[in-house]
Amino acid sequence: MILREACRQAGIPPDVVEAQAGAILEAMCTSVTEQRHKMELVRMPGVEDALRHLAAKGKLLGVATGNLELIGWVKIEQVGLREWFRFGGFSDNFPLRSELVGHAATKARELAGPEAKVCVVGDTPRDVEAAHANSLPVIAVATGRYSFEELRALEPEACATSLADLMAETGQAQ
Repeated sequence: MILREACRQAGIPPDVVEAQAGAILEAMCTSVTEQRHKMELVRMPGVEDALRHLAAKGKLLGVATGNLELIGWVKIEQVGLREWFRFGGFSDNFPLRSELVGHAATKARELAGPEAKVCVVGDTPRDVEAAHANSLPVIAVATGRYSFEELRALEPEACATSLADLMAETGQAQ
């Protein structure tokens, strides 16, 4: 969970975090809801083209994130991408990334059928590791604080510097 990681980096003992977690999470959700229009989020290059391409091929799109559900959807809405996603897995229900990715994969198969192929696209080592833990293929995209080399070292099925580059490399660029 993002909160636990932030508190760990700030040196706050885990027992203090756990004792106050409910109040902290509620305050975070309230703050994000009230401040949503002040958020300075950036839509990464190629994201909408990739989503449009996948949707045109009839692919079911979901999200799995370390964010709380309310915060995750607010962020997606703020960058104008909410319409593309039908379901998600979030950290308020699944504290381990591997659990929330597993949940999202299960949800995808419930909606698309038990034989549906699920692929994870992520930008952190935890995303790649969670996909591997669930025996799912993963495409790593170095859009965040982790470099192409760091992500590639984890052996995803594919790795790119951006979704725009991935789309161009596969001949799918718009």
